[in-house]
Amino acid sequence: MYNNPDNVGLAVKAIDLYKLENGLQTSQGTVAKSQTSTTASAADMVSTKTTSIDAKEAKVWSQREIAALSMNDYDKYEQEIDSAIMEGRVVA
Repeated sequence: MYNNPDNVGLAVKAIDLYKLENGLQTSQGTVAKSQTSTTASAADMVSTKTTSIDAKEAKVWSQREIAALSMNDYDKYEQEIDSAIMEGRVVA
Protein backbone atom coordinates (compact mmCIF):
# COMPACT_ATOMS: atom_id res chain seq x y z
CA MET A 1 0.00 0.00 0.00
CA TYR A 2 2.88 2.40 0.76
CA ASN A 3 4.41 1.82 -2.67
CA ASN A 4 1.16 2.68 -4.45
CA PRO A 5 -0.61 5.46 -2.48
CA ASP A 6 -2.95 6.31 -5.37
CA ASN A 7 -4.66 2.90 -5.33
CA VAL A 8 -7.94 3.61 -3.53
CA GLY A 9 -9.11 0.01 -3.71
CA LEU A 10 -6.01 -1.17 -1.90
CA ALA A 11 -6.55 1.44 0.83
CA VAL A 12 -10.15 0.29 1.29
CA LYS A 13 -8.99 -3.32 1.59
CA ALA A 14 -6.39 -2.30 4.19
CA ILE A 15 -9.01 -0.48 6.28
CA ASP A 16 -11.44 -3.39 6.02
CA LEU A 17 -8.68 -5.82 7.05
CA TYR A 18 -7.80 -3.59 10.02
CA LYS A 19 -11.43 -3.59 11.11
CA LEU A 20 -11.67 -7.35 10.73
CA GLU A 21 -8.52 -7.98 12.77
CA ASN A 22 -9.63 -5.64 15.56
CA GLY A 23 -13.14 -7.02 15.89
CA LEU A 24 -14.78 -3.98 14.39
CA GLN A 25 -16.18 -5.94 11.49
CA THR A 26 -17.01 -9.61 10.92
CA SER A 27 -15.78 -11.56 7.90
CA GLN A 28 -19.22 -11.21 6.22
CA GLY A 29 -18.78 -7.44 6.08
CA THR A 30 -21.31 -6.60 8.79
CA VAL A 31 -20.40 -4.63 11.86
CA ALA A 32 -19.81 -6.65 15.03
CA LYS A 33 -22.54 -6.67 17.69
CA SER A 34 -20.47 -4.54 20.07
CA GLN A 35 -20.39 -1.75 17.50
CA THR A 36 -23.12 0.22 15.75
CA SER A 37 -25.36 -1.51 13.23
CA THR A 38 -23.99 0.35 10.22
CA THR A 39 -23.06 -2.01 7.38
CA ALA A 40 -21.21 0.46 5.16
CA SER A 41 -17.72 -0.36 3.95
CA ALA A 42 -14.82 1.95 4.63
CA ALA A 43 -15.10 3.41 1.12
CA ASP A 44 -18.73 4.39 1.75
CA MET A 45 -17.80 6.25 4.93
CA VAL A 46 -15.32 8.60 3.27
CA SER A 47 -16.65 12.00 2.26
CA THR A 48 -15.70 13.09 -1.24
CA LYS A 49 -17.07 16.62 -0.92
CA THR A 50 -14.63 19.48 -0.63
CA THR A 51 -15.11 22.63 1.34
CA SER A 52 -14.58 26.04 -0.14
CA ILE A 53 -11.03 27.28 0.00
CA ASP A 54 -10.33 30.88 0.86
CA ALA A 55 -8.36 32.95 -1.60
CA LYS A 56 -4.61 32.78 -1.19
CA GLU A 57 -3.06 35.32 1.08
CA ALA A 58 -0.84 37.86 -0.59
CA LYS A 59 2.86 36.98 -0.66
CA VAL A 60 5.09 38.40 2.05
CA TRP A 61 8.40 39.43 0.54
CA SER A 62 11.73 39.71 2.33
CA GLN A 63 14.25 42.43 1.55
CA ARG A 64 16.87 39.75 0.88
CA GLU A 65 14.54 38.02 -1.58
CA ILE A 66 13.91 41.26 -3.46
CA ALA A 67 17.62 42.11 -3.56
CA ALA A 68 18.42 38.67 -5.02
CA LEU A 69 16.04 39.13 -7.97
CA SER A 70 17.53 39.64 -11.40
CA MET A 71 16.52 42.78 -13.27
CA ASN A 72 14.16 40.77 -15.48
CA ASP A 73 12.51 39.14 -12.47
CA TYR A 74 12.26 42.48 -10.66
CA ASP A 75 10.57 44.01 -13.70
CA LYS A 76 8.20 41.03 -13.77
CA TYR A 77 7.22 41.43 -10.08
CA GLU A 78 7.62 45.20 -9.73
CA GLN A 79 3.91 45.99 -9.32
CA GLU A 80 3.46 43.19 -6.82
CA ILE A 81 6.52 44.30 -4.83
CA ASP A 82 5.34 47.94 -4.86
CA SER A 83 1.94 46.94 -3.52
CA ALA A 84 3.61 44.71 -0.90
CA ILE A 85 5.68 47.68 0.28
CA MET A 86 2.57 49.87 0.51
CA GLU A 87 0.67 47.17 2.43
CA GLY A 88 3.57 46.36 4.78
CA ARG A 89 4.19 42.88 3.42
CA VAL A 90 7.96 43.33 3.10
CA VAL A 91 9.97 42.06 6.06
CA ALA A 92 13.62 42.56 6.93
